[in-house]
Amino acid sequence: MSKRLLLRIWRWLPLPARGRWGLTWLLMPKFVVGVLAVIFDDEGRVLLLKHTYRPEYPWGLPGGWLKAGEGAAGGIERELLEETGFVVRAGHPLMVGGDGRRPRLDLVFSCEYESGTFRPSAEVSEARFFEPSALPEDMEPYLRTIVALALPTTGETEKQRLISSWHGKAWLALTSEE
Repeated sequence: MSKRLLLRIWRWLPLPARGRWGLTWLLMPKFVVGVLAVIFDDEGRVLLLKHTYRPEYPWGLPGGWLKAGEGAAGGIERELLEETGFVVRAGHPLMVGGDGRRPRLDLVFSCEYESGTFRPSAEVSEARFFEPSALPEDMEPYLRTIVALALPTTGETEKQRLISSWHGKAWLALTSEE
């Protein structure tokens, strides 16, 4: 069936807007939305969490999945509080992307630590700041790239090189608010 014919049928369907929305929702692919935080301390070190459920790559950026109806900034703030006890303020988005293997979209935010003391949770056993040049070996390679892209010292040419080096992933680095 051609797209044009389907659009004609759609136009003439005797469905209210709510019914059309429901049908659209049923027919469209579904995906989850993840949020990640990049948090640098005053010394330029990045906060990483040791996740209890990732045996191959336990170290990673703080983050999690959005709940239905939750905003992205609120979601990353909630995840940090739940998993670590840290109160953070979400800043501007740094990147958006995902990969072709899973139906997901990840939003990466620059965040600022405001308060709180680390407390281990079922998901996170340790929180530590690392020099960007000395990230742990057992950290997913694409997260290393996100840290490199978030560094204020990374120039535009290097950012484009890093993004183009991601095979099978589609990412967009957003410009800063500065």
